[in-house]
Amino acid sequence: MFILLALGLHVLQYGHDILAAPLATAIEDAREAVATLPSQETTSQRSHFDMIWSCLVTLFACTWISMHPNIPGSDDSPITIVRRRVKIMLYALIVPEGVMYWAMRQWLGSRKIANKYREEGWTKVHGHFLQMGGFMMHEPNKEPYTLSPEHMETLLERNEITLPSITEDEINDRSKGDILAKGIVVVQTLWFVMQCIARGAQGLTITEIELVTLAFAAFNGITYYFWWNKPLDVRCPVYVYLKNPKSKVKKTKKKQKKVEIPKPRSPKPKEGLWQRLLDVLNDLLDLVYFDIRDEIKERGLRHAIKRRSLLIVHPLLNVRDTFHRVWLFSRRLLVIFRPLVWARETLHQMTESDDSTAVKVNAQRVPTFYALKMDIQSEYMLDCTMSFFAMVFGAIHCVAWVFQFPSAVEQTLWRVSSLAIVLAPGFVLFLAFIRVIFLFSWLSIYLFILVNMLDQDKILLVVNVIGLAIYIPARLTIIVLALLSLRSLSPDAFSQVDWTTFVPHF
Repeated sequence: MFILLALGLHVLQYGHDILAAPLATAIEDAREAVATLPSQETTSQRSHFDMIWSCLVTLFACTWISMHPNIPGSDDSPITIVRRRVKIMLYALIVPEGVMYWAMRQWLGSRKIANKYREEGWTKVHGHFLQMGGFMMHEPNKEPYTLSPEHMETLLERNEITLPSITEDEINDRSKGDILAKGIVVVQTLWFVMQCIARGAQGLTITEIELVTLAFAAFNGITYYFWWNKPLDVRCPVYVYLKNPKSKVKKTKKKQKKVEIPKPRSPKPKEGLWQRLLDVLNDLLDLVYFDIRDEIKERGLRHAIKRRSLLIVHPLLNVRDTFHRVWLFSRRLLVIFRPLVWARETLHQMTESDDSTAVKVNAQRVPTFYALKMDIQSEYMLDCTMSFFAMVFGAIHCVAWVFQFPSAVEQTLWRVSSLAIVLAPGFVLFLAFIRVIFLFSWLSIYLFILVNMLDQDKILLVVNVIGLAIYIPARLTIIVLALLSLRSLSPDAFSQVDWTTFVPHF
């Protein structure tokens, strides 16, 4: 209407010229009049605020709304509950692979529990509810405590309790996340992913911060799948009672504490690291030449060939001692890498540790990253799965390899950091794949011997600290570079998607 009105005014103003001019001249003047009208492209532009707001809403949905924490303790204050959830949100921002691993562990645990009590009508919702501390044991003259899956199984075998008869609908009624709430998260995430895909299809610029958010959105879809049946933000557990409760009288007799007298330690002779390495090489040379030569002289060549395994076993015994001394020396460097060690411990709790697979006696809640303990096969397979998805997560950042950055230094930093977050989980995938090959083949006996020869926990700690020393700075660098890139964007980055081009025209 606005265009037609402008054309009418133009005709009224210059009507005598149009009538006097030839028809071709009149048409040309009309086209120029339309060209001089205010451009409508301003309505299809977006601002910095629109970009940042869209990314923040998606990140909030991926790191806060989609997180499914366990049930808090009865003595936890609201501030404690919020602080614990903020920590999980920060972990999801820095190491989303750990949160996804935690979700996969709980998903496997819920399936295992559901299969065990399927005849009683239990589902994966019951399995999640039990893992998140949904059942508390109530005994006479004793404070209620959280019922772990192992303890509940023991009480059922002793016929001291009955299996809780709560239905799936009753558990979902306690949950704060229904189909509508979860659907909003899914729709927001899919809408953001569709926008990025549409911008790439139309040749529009995708900013670095949108690319980072896209990686989180893709990862959140995987995590949300494993937590789809887990109740959200449940605060009140279900109490389980004994069949035949018996009052227990508390004993007031004080126990005498045993005082342990520390034994004097005998001083150990100090040896240098290089001296120990020379000793290992000396032992190896003695084994290869002198020991084998003497054995051939004394017992013959056939007997020496039968004992060829000593060529591998004997040096490993010395390597283990040498590695122990290297470990003692590296403890001095832990002061510098203390934050990385703390990050490694947190990541270890997400993946699987003794603290995250066991519930303490008389505990008021399960650990933050608790899940049912897995067998060795499931653990190795989860390592491979998590590492693969982590490489995909890093590969999404490599899409910006050819993007225009404000400076060449920022472009180089982005490329190096994106490669780091791809290669770090790639190395973990390689180790996990090797372990799977050893586990499911005849080579497992050699893996067992090697693990017993070396100190596995110390080796894993050193490898994890080195990996986190590369991975975490790379992740933080990418986030900072994505924010800094907003200061210098191409004009194409402010153009919005023209959705009409995707509508078929007939």
